[in-house]
Amino acid sequence: MAKFMVRIKAALKRIYYKVNPQHKQILLIRDVVLDLQRRISVIEDRSALQSRAGAKDGWCLDKLFMASEQTVYRYLYLLRYIRENDSVLDVECGYGTGADLLSQYAPIDNCLCLNSIDYYTRAGKMYYGSDYVTFRTGTIDELESKFCVIMVLDENKTILLDEADFQKLCGLLEHNGILALAVDTDDKDGMPFLTQPEKFGLSIENAFYQNKGDAELMDNCCGKAVRVIYYRKNG
Repeated sequence: MAKFMVRIKAALKRIYYKVNPQHKQILLIRDVVLDLQRRISVIEDRSALQSRAGAKDGWCLDKLFMASEQTVYRYLYLLRYIRENDSVLDVECGYGTGADLLSQYAPIDNCLCLNSIDYYTRAGKMYYGSDYVTFRTGTIDELESKFCVIMVLDENKTILLDEADFQKLCGLLEHNGILALAVDTDDKDGMPFLTQPEKFGLSIENAFYQNKGDAELMDNCCGKAVRVIYYRKNG
């Protein structure tokens, strides 16, 4: 655990200074690390209880809050856009680690974590469910409510989106809202609608690359990378 926390502390320092150099809306690094240590301890205790109870599904520690450094960067960048009492939708969010992060450090009203696979919904409810983070199994076609911020930040799931899905996401987004999306650069040529935001009433607010082996948000692409795009709805 000690080595694990040293690695996470170093990663969080990079996040803290790279993502928001003005130091706005992100807690002091020592507070973030202390809070992370506390929550990891809670998750470990819950996992131990499940193990003693003979849980068959495992609930392995790969469900930890910092399971993916790259994904954490993508969520942290959203802190500059989230306003008090915003409603948030996290599509195919897995266990809800990113939503939990936002609920800790942003004044959201609620983040709905939507998964097409019920296993993630059940696991998320156990580890990250709260008054601010709720879970549901289903698809975006079943949703009618509007959201201020929508996230599709797992590039392995984004590849499943087609133009109709993208249009549906835009329809669920409030005016002036933010749609955050990550796509593997190897796949983006098969998704031309991502480069036509004006067709859907969007504009690109900001966009970055995450190069292979480097979780930080970068302006330049060096070989294999993930493109992280933050769109704003104009009308």
